Amino acid sequence: MRLGRDGSGTVAVTLHVDAEVQERIGDLSTSVKTDDLSARGWTVSTPVTTGRTTSMTATKPFGSPAGLTQVMEEISGGSKLLDEWRVTVTDGFASTSWAVNGNVAATGDLAQFSDDSLAAALDGLPLGRTPEELAAEWGGTPPSLPVTFRVHLPDGTTQVRRVDVAAGRPTAAVISVDASERAAGPWLWLGIAGLATAVGVAMLVLARRESGRVVT
Repeated sequence: MRLGRDGSGTVAVTLHVDAEVQERIGDLSTSVKTDDLSARGWTVSTPVTTGRTTSMTATKPFGSPAGLTQVMEEISGGSKLLDEWRVTVTDGFASTSWAVNGNVAATGDLAQFSDDSLAAALDGLPLGRTPEELAAEWGGTPPSLPVTFRVHLPDGTTQVRRVDVAAGRPTAAVISVDASERAAGPWLWLGIAGLATAVGVAMLVLARRESGRVVT
């Protein structure tokens, strides 16, 4: 996520798959259907391969702090995986603060990333396999699915949080990042004004002393 100074920004979701996964599903540019994403305002990159890992990114802007909530709900697909995400921008005297907060609520089951339409297309199986078939394929150990939340804040810093949303167990996490920035201008002008006032008072005192002298 990249946050602008006014609370607008962009959200980018990047999928990384290794060579084994790509061998099973084929070329990502043809095996991953993205028409529905494009129709909802997402921009999907062409796959990029680095070593044995292929990556594909979908990006969508949001125009206001409230827009982040809608984008994160689209990513969740109604599963409540990403819930109550929000941006807060606070303007104070000579400073601005930004905060991004949200909840991650994972069931630990990869079926959470499916939906009713996908399950219907897969003969009623959310992942296209029975639980027994999945267990045999995984060797009895559920796979992990680490998700990295990377937030680029307007002050130039980047904050990173990581959550494993699979691994066969429920996971609840709160993502909370914040930053603030002070503007030098108002403090500079305040200092100049204070200095000018001090000089003015000094000159007034000096003038009074001069006028009070008696010449003999």
